[in-house]
Amino acid sequence: MSKATKDLVQVQCTIEEVVKSTLQTLSSAETINFTKNKTSKDLPDLLFTVEETAKILKSNANTTYKLIREGKLQALKLGRFKIPYFELERFLRDNLGQDLSDYIC
Repeated sequence: MSKATKDLVQVQCTIEEVVKSTLQTLSSAETINFTKNKTSKDLPDLLFTVEETAKILKSNANTTYKLIREGKLQALKLGRFKIPYFELERFLRDNLGQDLSDYIC
């Protein structure tokens, strides 16, 4: 291997190390900023009420309650029912293309 080739390989390795280091630094900085600077107003909604879920599903609250009772949609009982964002995504993904008319109230 010529000296020029060795130098090029060394430069490529150095660039890769700098990029990795920079990405790790940015990732750490974002995590710190997220935990220190975010308020509850800045965070996305992770839990939805039955009424909010009904709006998202373009349905009504009674239909949402029936989906919960029948086990089609899982919810947390924290005073009132709360539906996690990921559960709503799962419900939509798993039931895409299905007829859920029997659940409409």
